[in-house]
Amino acid sequence: MARLEVPPILDQGRLVEWIKEDLVRQVERSVQVVHAFGSSANTSERIRHGLGAVPIGWYVIQKDRACDVYRATTDEPSDNFYIWLKCDTASAAVTLLII
Repeated sequence: MARLEVPPILDQGRLVEWIKEDLVRQVERSVQVVHAFGSSANTSERIRHGLGAVPIGWYVIQKDRACDVYRATTDEPSDNFYIWLKCDTASAAVTLLII
């Protein structure tokens, strides 16, 4: 019977440390973007982020009113320069942490 190979990171009991280190790396490479959504709610908007890589996600870290920011499904995917998002509230101003 073949022996199951355990990745060294698990074998050394370092999984939690590795996850923490990875989170720190993600935050260190993140960018903060201030964006004011337009006067129509739920409209796709292209937001320049300048990350230099395709974002894996975002956090809303500040907003001027109750709103939900969510991924826009568009024909154009997010790329190294832009991310496509929607907001369910018209004219909301948000600060995003894009990672």
